[in-house]
Amino acid sequence: MAVIGAIQKRIWIVFVFIGIALIGFLIMDSTQSSQGTLGRGGQSTEFAAIGDQEIEPREYQESVGRTQNQYLVQQQAMVDYVQGNYELDEATKFQIREQAWNQLLNTKLIEQHAGKAPLTVTEDEWANMVYGTDPHPMMRQIQQLMPNMGINPSQPGAMQQFKQFISDQQQYEQFPVLMQYNMDFMLREQAVKESRLGEKYVDILQKGVYTPAWLASRDYQMQNTRLDLDYIMLPYRDIEDDAVSFTEAEVQAKYKKMLPTFTKQERTGNIAYVAFDVVPTSGDSAEIRQKVREYTQQWQRAESDSIFLTSRSQDQYAYTGAWLTRENLNQLMVDSAQAETVFNTPVDSFTDLYREGGAYKVAKVLRRATYPDSTHLRHIFLRFNEPGDSVAKRPTIDSIFAVLKAGEATFEELAARHSEDESNAQNGGDLDWINPNTGFFPVLRQYIYRDAELNDPQVVASPIGYHIMEVLEKRNEQVHIKHGVLALNIRPSRETDDVAYAKAETFYETYGFDNNEEQFDNGVAEGGYQKRISGTFRENQYAIPNLPLSRAVIDWALNEDTEEGAIRLFSLPNKHIVARVIEQTQPGEPTLEKVRTQVESALINEKKAEQLEAKAQEALASAGGDLSAAADNLGVTVNNAQGATFGQNFIPKLGAEPDVLGVLFGLDMNETSEPIAGKQGVYVVKPTNITQADELPDYAPVRNRIAGREKNRLGVSNLLESLKESSDITDNHRSFNL
Repeated sequence: MAVIGAIQKRIWIVFVFIGIALIGFLIMDSTQSSQGTLGRGGQSTEFAAIGDQEIEPREYQESVGRTQNQYLVQQQAMVDYVQGNYELDEATKFQIREQAWNQLLNTKLIEQHAGKAPLTVTEDEWANMVYGTDPHPMMRQIQQLMPNMGINPSQPGAMQQFKQFISDQQQYEQFPVLMQYNMDFMLREQAVKESRLGEKYVDILQKGVYTPAWLASRDYQMQNTRLDLDYIMLPYRDIEDDAVSFTEAEVQAKYKKMLPTFTKQERTGNIAYVAFDVVPTSGDSAEIRQKVREYTQQWQRAESDSIFLTSRSQDQYAYTGAWLTRENLNQLMVDSAQAETVFNTPVDSFTDLYREGGAYKVAKVLRRATYPDSTHLRHIFLRFNEPGDSVAKRPTIDSIFAVLKAGEATFEELAARHSEDESNAQNGGDLDWINPNTGFFPVLRQYIYRDAELNDPQVVASPIGYHIMEVLEKRNEQVHIKHGVLALNIRPSRETDDVAYAKAETFYETYGFDNNEEQFDNGVAEGGYQKRISGTFRENQYAIPNLPLSRAVIDWALNEDTEEGAIRLFSLPNKHIVARVIEQTQPGEPTLEKVRTQVESALINEKKAEQLEAKAQEALASAGGDLSAAADNLGVTVNNAQGATFGQNFIPKLGAEPDVLGVLFGLDMNETSEPIAGKQGVYVVKPTNITQADELPDYAPVRNRIAGREKNRLGVSNLLESLKESSDITDNHRSFNL
């Protein structure tokens, strides 16, 4: 696809960092409520730190601005945002802030530890990764765009030429996407430096991995030496749990012993709540209808449909500027009959008011034209690189055109020889199939859809160059329309909201003021309300499921000053809730109560193991250490397993029993073990045969495998997790109004 179409079609590969002048604007927008270094309520608090290295709020603000820009470009909304035509909702802003914090923390951790090496990225090294002949992979992605601008990625200085082209601000008005490309380039420049520092740090750690020959030999023997065994098992399930007793002191001791095995928990919460929904009344609906009628009268007098609808309409498709067929409109609208009405409305006329998707709407047909659904065309392109090229290159394009008309060369031959659109020059200048919504200059649209005759090439001048353009084929000509939609959502009035709030307030004042659970439940029963349970939520969530915009509830429920059982009234979109905290989990080591079930279960098995070990020991003693005789004494069967290896904790038929495996490989052949407490029961084992692994002539492959495994453990993601666990991180970023 050529310049005119491809520039706008490649936005999806862009991850943009805003230009210097624009950086301040976006960061200010995303941090407009900044309170300096004061958190909520004006309390002075350290913002964030890694050990004794403080992280400044300013650094976090910059990270938020950068992350926000990346998101906007991924959504193809950067230009609209800058122009004030796109807004970020609060949920998205929250997620952007969380992502920005994680990115900043990762960068700081790498910088802090890489600096101890010390490791740096020099300016020359950075410039070579950006502009050199073998650029960093992040920069190589940029090269995909170069052919669309007549730049050969493999030619010397291609990256500098591309940078110069996208930095020309005079072209931004005509091609706003070039501004995004320029922002993208700057973002990548910064990301390359950060990425390279991390790569260096990981590389130096991985180069420190060394596997000696003796370790490779031992690992190979452990993985490949196989042992057969006989065993008897006394399962824990043979003893009822109720037959085992223990003291609270034993539970406490077991908990302390098991504590290192538990995963550190996040800060989480859970609430019960009663919701008082705010539902629009018939009066609210009538008021919205009247407001739509008033706005329609204003729309009839408006000079600009797009400006009016942008400021008034609540429909996501209020003004798209897209050409739509009858089929397109039917797919867009819920009611096919209403879609037909809109499609048949005369140009500059309005439909009657109608209801759709929880809103009252009025539509206006702005334009109507007959276009082919798809058009196949090709061109030979000469670019305007200098201000005087429109004059200087006119003789050249006329000469090429004359050769074409005289039949002295084919279109394909001339495109390959002369066209400066390298994306299709070698393909005969083929622009592929386009549709009425493909982005083109107005002069080119006029030619393609109004002036062009099939297979009759002509010279057309656009703002960026000369085109010898030829329309090869048109398919399915039919009527298209452009339309606008004025819509207002049917929402409850302030009066309706006040009624619902009064009910919630009465419930709270009657049943919730002293944080009494029984009283709260009585209020639910007496009022005939439904008590809902939110389910576990975390501090990095913006909202609780089924409770939109409920970040304030999360902040309250997880606050260190809020106790379990606390009750509070909240106003949320279209509902008021009275919430009661039923569970809080503080970050760090889990409390005994959180893991009591696991601790008591392990303690029960431990107690059972003591009984079964004594029973097995008695049977072995009376059998003189003979496994078969001991099995007879116990009334169990001797079983056998084959192919156990020390390199795994899994024993065929027994399952994952690492303690049993460890004892087994320490026994002499045909030696009967003492009773062993395993995961599923108590075992007595006897090795019966060993197949020793043969020595290898060369352990290099084993050494490489072990080294590769260790290097993978030192990858960036694993490394960052390790650095976070080993670092003393102070994180109060959510407590600051930045």
